[in-house]
Amino acid sequence: MSYNDLPDRYSQVHVPAQPLTLFLIAIALAALAAVIALRRHPSWGLLLKLIAGGALAGCMVIEGSTPTHPGSSTVSMAAAVLWWVVLAWFLAGLARWLAWRGTDAVHQVRARKLVVELVAAAAWGVALVAVAGLLFDQPVTGMIATSGIVAIVMGLALQNTLADLFAGVALNVERPFRAGDWITFDGTEGLVVETNWRATHIRNRLGDLVIVPNGSIAKARIVNHALPARLSVLVVKVGLPYEIKPDDGIAVLREAAVATPRTTPTPAPVILIDKLDDSAVLYAVCVFIEDFAILPAVRSDLLANILTHTAARGIALATPRQEIVLRPDLAPAAN
Repeated sequence: MSYNDLPDRYSQVHVPAQPLTLFLIAIALAALAAVIALRRHPSWGLLLKLIAGGALAGCMVIEGSTPTHPGSSTVSMAAAVLWWVVLAWFLAGLARWLAWRGTDAVHQVRARKLVVELVAAAAWGVALVAVAGLLFDQPVTGMIATSGIVAIVMGLALQNTLADLFAGVALNVERPFRAGDWITFDGTEGLVVETNWRATHIRNRLGDLVIVPNGSIAKARIVNHALPARLSVLVVKVGLPYEIKPDDGIAVLREAAVATPRTTPTPAPVILIDKLDDSAVLYAVCVFIEDFAILPAVRSDLLANILTHTAARGIALATPRQEIVLRPDLAPAAN
C-alpha cells in the first residue's frame, strides 16, 4: 500500500484549537484583573481593555465565530459575552478619560459628568441587549432593533424627562456656567452646585438648595457673574443735596468707597453723577469685588462707610422734600 492510498484522515494533521483559545481567554481574564488592580491609572486601564478585547477577538476567529454570531461551543459563547462586556467597559472608560483630560480637579467629576454617564449608559445598554440575545439564542441585530422600538415608545411616554435630559447634555456641551459659578436667571440668584441627568442644583444666598429642571434653565436668560472674569461690580446709588458741590460730593463718596474692605484697589472705585432728581443729585458709587458671593456683605460695609464719611464732613444725605405753600387769599371765608 502506497502513501497515496491512505485515507484522507490519516494524511492530514489536525492541530486542536482548544488550547490556544483557552490561552487567549486566560490572557483576556488576566488583562481584566490588571484593569481592576490599576483602576487609579485610566490610561493603563484602556490599554489593558484593548488587549483583553483583542485576545477575545482572536479566540472567536480561531473558533470561526463573531460577536454577533457565536459558535455553539461553550468557549466561543463565553468569548462573545466577554467581548461585549469589555467593549462597553472600554467605551465608558474612554469617555471618562476624554472628558477629564485638560480639566481641573474641581470640574473633573462635575463639569462633564452628565456626558460621561450618557455614553456609559448607552454602551452598557447595547452590551446588555447583545448579551441577552446571545443567552436566549436570538439574533443580536433583531434584539437591538426590538430595543429601538421599545425606546421609541418610552420616549413618547417620557417626553418631559427626556427634554430635561437632552437640555442637560446641551448645557454640558455649551457650558454657559460651571460648578462654582454664581448665576442669575428668572429672578433666582445662587451658586451652581451640580448639573446632573435631570436638573441643575443651585444654592441661593439663604443656603437653600434650589433644584431647577434642565429644560427650564436652558430656556431662561442666564447672567453668569463669573464670566468672562470673576471680577464683579457693585453699584450703590446715593442722593446728596444740591447745596453740595459735585467735586465735594465725589470726593467724600470716593473716600468711603476706598475705605470699604474686600474691594479691589485696581480697578479703583468709580464715582459718577447718575441723575438730577427733584430734591437731590444722585451719585453712582461703583466698587469692584473678586467674589460675587460676598456682594451683600460688601454692600453693607459700603453703605456704612458712606454714612460715616458724610457725617464726618457735615453732609446730610438728601431726603425727599415737599413744599407746601399756604395762600390766605384762597382760605374759606368764616361764617
